[in-house]
Amino acid sequence: MLILNLINWLTHKQWRTELSLNQISELNQPIRRISEQWLDKAWSKLKPQLLELKDVTQSSYIEKLYWPLATELLTGLCVGRLYDTEDWHSFRNPLVDLLIGCEELMLLNTLEKLVDENLATHPKLEVHKSWIASKQQSLLIAVSASTKNCCKLKPYW
Repeated sequence: MLILNLINWLTHKQWRTELSLNQISELNQPIRRISEQWLDKAWSKLKPQLLELKDVTQSSYIEKLYWPLATELLTGLCVGRLYDTEDWHSFRNPLVDLLIGCEELMLLNTLEKLVDENLATHPKLEVHKSWIASKQQSLLIAVSASTKNCCKLKPYW
């Protein structure tokens, strides 16, 4: 039902009543020009984060990078097919790798907190604590290398 409501909303152009005259006039512009603005905005927000965190040694700092990275990737997903596919993939793939690394580190951080909270009542969790620390350390090295590679990316748009 949700999909049908969305299709109805799009086809009957009910969304136009929510736009100002200036915004409606922007709809007549070629989408590629608008997409370049979106991509520039997302990349300009992400790039300083990448530069700031390229030598990160603590997994807690990775969470600062997650949302700007996800925003850039989602923006590229929306409009990336307007550009050369090979260039788009060359730019996107290292960012996807970095996003996955950030997600894994955030999951390990959560797992570490759970183990710490339950360590007093379950002493056998101590073995898991060292495993988590080892995984965090090796993943931090990989994420740091990925971040450095992403800093060197040249936009495809």
